[in-house]
Amino acid sequence: VSISRIDFDKNTDILLKANMKLPKELQIALFGAENRLYVHHKLQTLNIGEHWKGKFKKSYPLVHEGKDILRCAKYMIDMSTIEHDGGGSQYTFLEAIYQGCVLILHRDWIKQGGIFKEGVNCLAADTPGELSKHLESNIDVKPILKESLKLLIPHLEVKW
Repeated sequence: VSISRIDFDKNTDILLKANMKLPKELQIALFGAENRLYVHHKLQTLNIGEHWKGKFKKSYPLVHEGKDILRCAKYMIDMSTIEHDGGGSQYTFLEAIYQGCVLILHRDWIKQGGIFKEGVNCLAADTPGELSKHLESNIDVKPILKESLKLLIPHLEVKW
């Protein structure tokens, strides 16, 4: 799943182009508020209507139509390249990790530095082909998920 805004700086086109390469059961479901200009001018030809599931309320857990968006997902994908987006540890990333999702992030965002390390606590992609290969692969993601869960510790052990 993807739980990002549907917008230019979120590179939603990469997700939709990856979906064109994937079998139906592996395709990425998109959730989030849309920039209608971006959708109209850039995404109509990429079949966004089939994959965009709509907006969700900004609450925890992230729920759409009565279902927890992240609970049954294996991966949470964010192709944003916005510099310093979310201060380096976006809440949506932490929510996804908490729900047991492995993150697939845009490589350029990871390279900006911070707590996410490609192949250690997340996967990375920067093309539709690379993203679709991750989703089709049968690699054991348990070590990556185990490492990413360590990122939650500072947030769970806070003495309020």
